[in-house]
Amino acid sequence: MDKKTCNHVGLFSIEPDILIDFYVEKLGFERGESRSVPASLMRPIFGLDVECEMTKLHFGHVTVEVFAPGDVTLESRTDRTSGLNHWGLNVEDKAAYCRAAEARGAKIIRVPNRDRTIFFIEDPEGNRIEIFDK
Repeated sequence: MDKKTCNHVGLFSIEPDILIDFYVEKLGFERGESRSVPASLMRPIFGLDVECEMTKLHFGHVTVEVFAPGDVTLESRTDRTSGLNHWGLNVEDKAAYCRAAEARGAKIIRVPNRDRTIFFIEDPEGNRIEIFDK
């Protein structure tokens, strides 16, 4: 059987240290490598003519790349933003995972939907992570 998975999610960050600490301390990700991505790569990929520091965060097979562009002012995310507005994370037990994340200070959004509850965690920059049972 051909198993397809998402390779990674990339997030540009206004305050990368705060965002990285959130994913590590509140959601249980492990900090991986950090490296500089030159403007010569950022320009054709993202249209930013600036060097970025990129840090990888790992949670099992999930990788989040946090990009911190130098000398560029990023705008804060708004509710009326087109494009990526959430991504999904599989865990063993979503209710238990959310309780633990909430106890560590994460904001949990619970949305009743018919016979179930949809769980989201909001990171410090307004990105939402939908939590699923494996």
